[in-house]
Amino acid sequence: MENEHKAWLLCEDLLVRIRDEFASEAISILDKEVNSGNIEVNGTVSSAPEQDREYEKKMMVIGNLLKEKEELRLKYAKYMEDNQEDNPKILERIETLKKFLLSIESISILMGYVNEIDAWIKEVSEEVKEKNVSDILGKTLRNSAERKEIMQRVLSKKRFVEEGIITKEEHGQISAAAMLTSSYSQPQE
Repeated sequence: MENEHKAWLLCEDLLVRIRDEFASEAISILDKEVNSGNIEVNGTVSSAPEQDREYEKKMMVIGNLLKEKEELRLKYAKYMEDNQEDNPKILERIETLKKFLLSIESISILMGYVNEIDAWIKEVSEEVKEKNVSDILGKTLRNSAERKEIMQRVLSKKRFVEEGIITKEEHGQISAAAMLTSSYSQPQE
């Protein structure tokens, strides 16, 4: 397949699918928090078709949550610190807050991946001379711990292949790129 298409295009497509999956995971976590009543969403986005509006609205909520992440963490940490009594309702509320903060942290990590992949896609688009997806991934992975972390996460989750997000061949290409990065990890001068 790489012979029929430019490797950089195939690489971009692969990264776009991975990026979109991470965004979907973040939205799924947001939906769980909304459904549990921990987050209330009001307002609408009216500039797009219904499905796009819903996505934009959720991404806007995620953006706002991430802007307020540290403030929320400090506020809830203070509440948890001030309420160390054995009252079952308060203890239950503290456990709910801890789970909520973990959800925000998970969303933050996933959206960090999304942002890093956006930058990565731009870098991949400059690799027009490369003939192999693994080589492009390996070359663009080498100086980024976060990109390596993203690829390790993809490689460690069987569901990426099982759910058709990536193919077995692409999984192999990512794995080969991960192997290449160890040879690229020499200090740059």
